[in-house]
Amino acid sequence: MVRVALINPPIRTKQPPMHPPYGIALLAAIADQEGYEVVVLDVNAFRLHHEVVRSELRSEKPIDIIGIGGFIPSYRWIKFILPFLRRDFPDSLFVVGGGAMTALQEDMMKWCPEIDVGVIGEGEKTFLELLRHVEKGVPDLRQIKGILYREDGEIVRTPPRPLMTEEELDELPYPKFDLLPLEEVYWKYSSIAFSPEALQSKRRLPILSSRGCPMACKFCSDTLAGCSRTNYDPSKGAKVRFHSAKYVVEMMKWMRMRYAVDFINFLDECFTANRKRVYELCDLIIEEGLNEVIKWGCTAHPIHVDPELLSVLKEAGCTYLDLGFESGDDRVLREMRKGSTVERNRRVLKWCIRAGINPITNFIWGFPSDDLQSIYNTVKFWRDNGIICQPFWLAPYPKTQYFEEHRERILEQYDGDLEKFVMALEADTDTMVVNLTKFDDPTIIGLRELAIRHDLKRIKRYAEKMGVKLD
Repeated sequence: MVRVALINPPIRTKQPPMHPPYGIALLAAIADQEGYEVVVLDVNAFRLHHEVVRSELRSEKPIDIIGIGGFIPSYRWIKFILPFLRRDFPDSLFVVGGGAMTALQEDMMKWCPEIDVGVIGEGEKTFLELLRHVEKGVPDLRQIKGILYREDGEIVRTPPRPLMTEEELDELPYPKFDLLPLEEVYWKYSSIAFSPEALQSKRRLPILSSRGCPMACKFCSDTLAGCSRTNYDPSKGAKVRFHSAKYVVEMMKWMRMRYAVDFINFLDECFTANRKRVYELCDLIIEEGLNEVIKWGCTAHPIHVDPELLSVLKEAGCTYLDLGFESGDDRVLREMRKGSTVERNRRVLKWCIRAGINPITNFIWGFPSDDLQSIYNTVKFWRDNGIICQPFWLAPYPKTQYFEEHRERILEQYDGDLEKFVMALEADTDTMVVNLTKFDDPTIIGLRELAIRHDLKRIKRYAEKMGVKLD
């Protein structure tokens, strides 16, 4: 019998571990459903020292496959731990997937020689095929789509794996949350300050109800397809797929019965991308009476939101919308291809408040096209609309259009070393890792501090000193 260990690496360690790893739990469920023995080592939950990680895994020997998934901010830890684990498990197959591998691909395979297989894009079917091939004893990796592997000292790429269809998504098992430290860790941090109901949550779990996003923002990448959105054309159709309303509601019912869940946060990139499906889902939630016992929150793009939709969301139990406003300046919004406007964002803010749904407004600091006028406009938008905000720093991850457009400028700040830049992305989004603005580092950092305090007076005074007249 094949034995597999799945590792959830640490991420955002300045914050408590608030979010159960949905992807790891889903892969564990797939392995379990097929009868394989699976253990999960949730390093992020317990923030384990690497020697404890080694000890815990050694106690699980033998292990045939060691799988690690993680986003780019987890890359530094993954690179650090792999040599230790390779010494402990010289005969195991080391498989790495997730956002980091999907974005970095051959680079990550070269930087981490301990990796046997890199999984590109959606990993559910690939993971199952790897398990079956290892079970046969002599895995023929050439037959598995969507991977990188080593053969005679060379890195070999197999044909890309097609994205899962909606029918295939609905065949997936529910995540095996049983293997995660829910009581010990995650439910201690269920309370999140996104809405009064979210703040009162005692047993919160996530659901990913769709895959992909129809938008083409320059700071985002298509992590599921493993490609940049540089040449993205919405008119050709977006790679967005949805679980059926029935599948999602049945999972909500299962969560309520099995775990007494009181709050769900939907992890979708854009929950409101398909209006018809949102209505079907909300109607079924209400029909099943789940809106009375489970509250929830989700993501939304401002162009999809209007009073009618908000009314339906509210009735179905939605208590917050996680909105990407990004900037308070129309020119900057157009440049980043956000697809919204300042006026639209203003209306959405008011509509949410009237509907009784808390708007979580996200902004990004340090766009390449930012100038003193756009900064002033953004801060004025915050002040005029009562927004208290600490904007995220722009982090142009590899495979985003901002990275592709400004690759030379980015690498200049890291001695021409891509891996050094990737390691710097481990920092929290409250830390600047690269400066793509027209301002020097002290100035853009100082302007952010003034912005957080809504200090329009000092921003205007600085503009006058620089000879810039603000509208």
